[in-house]
Amino acid sequence: MQDNSLIQGCKANDRKAQFEFYQKYFAFVSGICLRYLSSAATAREVTNDVFLKLFTKIALFDAARGSMMAWIKTIAVNTCLDKLKLTSFEQFHTELEEKHEAFADAVPEERLTTEDLLLFLQKLPEKQSVIFNLFVVEGYSHDEIAAMLHISSGNSRWYVSDAKQRLKKLITASGYLVK
Repeated sequence: MQDNSLIQGCKANDRKAQFEFYQKYFAFVSGICLRYLSSAATAREVTNDVFLKLFTKIALFDAARGSMMAWIKTIAVNTCLDKLKLTSFEQFHTELEEKHEAFADAVPEERLTTEDLLLFLQKLPEKQSVIFNLFVVEGYSHDEIAAMLHISSGNSRWYVSDAKQRLKKLITASGYLVK
């Protein structure tokens, strides 16, 4: 089915269309959730929450305002952020490290797989992982992240820098050589 007929079917509560929609976008949504949430079980739970929101708000989708993928991505990211706010944003505290080396110049001697990198990201503290994902993967600016998470843009920069340091240490400790 094409996206337009899938959308129309979902708007009409057609279970077949909803099932096809779910199958078509499941990997995309679950990939986003796995990047933001440290637990696979929580990511599965939030993936289902995202689809519930998608199905209940499908009437709000307007193709003239953007693509289906962008709409789904926005709902998935916001649902992940909401989950993190509920569970642990207030509890997160970390030590400020004095040295901040540039992670961008580090090149592993062996290539990391996507799965390896995802595992390293899941080992970061949740707030760092979320801010790192928003900045590096999603492409949000520090000012946009600050507005979304109610922090300063300086804090956003620090979290990204600290996440890079932690990732570098995790990658090095796992046997990959980092220059």
